Amino acid sequence: MKLNYLFMLLPFLSCTQQNNLEKNILVETPINDIITLDSIQNDIYSRDVFESIEFIPLETNRSNLFSDISDMLIIGDRYYILNRSINQVLIFDSEGRFLGTFDGKSDVDEIQFLQLRKSNKPDLIYVRDGNTSSIISFTGSGKYISRKEVKSDFYSFAPIGNKFVIYNHYLTREEISKGDDKKYLIDLIDTSSMKTVDSYIGYNEKSIYKGEIPNNWKNFYECGNELFLTIQGQLNYYKISEEGILSTTEIKLNRPNLFQIPNDFIVNPEYFGKRSEYLDRNKKEFYNIRSIFKTKNGVIYTLGNRSRPINLLSLSGRGNILESDIKYESDTKTLPPISYFVYGSDEEYFYSYYPSKQFLDAMNEVPNRNSILSENENLRSVYNKINMLSNGVIVKFKLKDVKINKL
Repeated sequence: MKLNYLFMLLPFLSCTQQNNLEKNILVETPINDIITLDSIQNDIYSRDVFESIEFIPLETNRSNLFSDISDMLIIGDRYYILNRSINQVLIFDSEGRFLGTFDGKSDVDEIQFLQLRKSNKPDLIYVRDGNTSSIISFTGSGKYISRKEVKSDFYSFAPIGNKFVIYNHYLTREEISKGDDKKYLIDLIDTSSMKTVDSYIGYNEKSIYKGEIPNNWKNFYECGNELFLTIQGQLNYYKISEEGILSTTEIKLNRPNLFQIPNDFIVNPEYFGKRSEYLDRNKKEFYNIRSIFKTKNGVIYTLGNRSRPINLLSLSGRGNILESDIKYESDTKTLPPISYFVYGSDEEYFYSYYPSKQFLDAMNEVPNRNSILSENENLRSVYNKINMLSNGVIVKFKLKDVKINKL
């Protein structure tokens, strides 16, 4: 039996049917936590935020050239990097040495690599294949194991226990109203039988959603033993399990010159069929959470709009700041660790990435470059090793577990 677990958490279940008539995508859950970004905090220095910053150049040869990262996994002492433009998953060790690539062919057809996912089993990695609606298993060394077909077309997925949680493609109004079955955004399927065992986040029959807001290729973020779900058109995210939605966290931007979409952007009929037009007119309004990564000392959120994303740091015991507010004074002797996005984390470290050109440009623009290079052996080694045609640089950094002094 399909249940909408979002409403199971509400204390007023008797109102569910009435509310369904007025809602677009049903994502009503109690807000369990609110992350608020208020006024600018002055005098936040990088030495007070980052405990360590390490730059790791990725080995370059003719068979592994790439520019940007589409997806990334950090498993043990290996980096798994997906680049969709060359349709390869490349494997590097913790020193940046190139170890190989994933098999590009399976028992059916050539694989189009769209997403990478960790498994709860050792030496097993899942891949979303774009040529078929399927999930493919690989060994940690990139050897093809097997393919599992998913009945629905879908954007993204994540393993959770002995299930896959599936984020389906958005439906048109015609697709939603077709047939008598309730339509859902999220399906939970058994990894053995690949049958749907539950669904949640339902659609209203009057919904217009498909094509309005381009979706991320990634909607699930594994942070240790926790799995988070993000949905386009919201600055909320959901902690989920096999039982459904466990909690909801909302991000509020209360600072001057930071704008966000209305809270009811997804559910208010006023925006039905007009969301893309609205976002085109309001390019600076933040409308989604692009990524969530967490270590024991904090969480980094990337928030997206149609202009330029921002990175919000929620620091354990110290509050919430923007990465752009951090001052990289001359005695830091390094570059900012976040070039644009954060691509992954483990219990201790976050991982970002500089393409080679961006890294060299950043170094050449630093006023105290010679001083930095003379005192930072790691940075000097990387700077001397790469060129404009090299693969880029992974940045491995750790947040400091100390309090920031604020004015």
